[in-house]
Amino acid sequence: MMFGNIGKKSKTAVLVAVLTAACGFSAVAQSAESSYYVSANGSDGNNGLSEGTPFKTLAHAVGAAGKGAVKTITVLGTLKGNSAISNTGAAEILIRGKPDGEKAVLQGNGEGSVLRITGAAVIRLENVKITGGSNSLGGGGVYIDEAVVTLGKGGEISGNEVPYGDYSCGGVYVLSGTFTMSGGEISGNTAENGGGVYIENESDAAFTMTGGAISGNTASGSGGGVYVTSGAAFTQGKGAVSGNAAKNGADVFKE
Repeated sequence: MMFGNIGKKSKTAVLVAVLTAACGFSAVAQSAESSYYVSANGSDGNNGLSEGTPFKTLAHAVGAAGKGAVKTITVLGTLKGNSAISNTGAAEILIRGKPDGEKAVLQGNGEGSVLRITGAAVIRLENVKITGGSNSLGGGGVYIDEAVVTLGKGGEISGNEVPYGDYSCGGVYVLSGTFTMSGGEISGNTAENGGGVYIENESDAAFTMTGGAISGNTASGSGGGVYVTSGAAFTQGKGAVSGNAAKNGADVFKE
């Protein structure tokens, strides 16, 4: 670096400015690339910042992501049990399996929603399978209330079973808030109504589909693939809803 004839104080100021900018850039790059890790063999006493020091629970990782600069959570292998996510803020949190590895699994305990996402929360799901949920009040796989949730590349919501209840919904239940499906699949879920997705009649309950597939879901009543109540919004651009089964509206049922 050339300083010319500037004074000693000016040189020092320039060096400080350059180093500060460099460190700032490094911190931004590091936070953008970093992830919290979660494993059934981990500990919530760990720092969660490497595969060797993972957290044990998704709830702890989400809490850390909601408060700090790291907004990516990588799940290693299978996590058993249900998790609740609430009021994590306006910044999106990505929950994923290893990008270049096998799909992670969130395995429910058969009682309630595998993921319950509520309040001011923005969550994206990629390369992760959500299965084993059952909630007669709505959403065996994912329950959404006021939150913004996206199912993206490699995301899968399958094998959730809610055989009774007017608002049962095997896969994803949207009470209010927004659900976007840009990739992945919702398949093999069963319910009385809304085998794959159920959109409640709240004024701000909306489902937008821009990719992915909803197939192989079953409802004993209506809406094997998607059930849309009279006050809700369902917009389908790209993506496919096909091969579902129900007494009324095998793929999409609208009140």
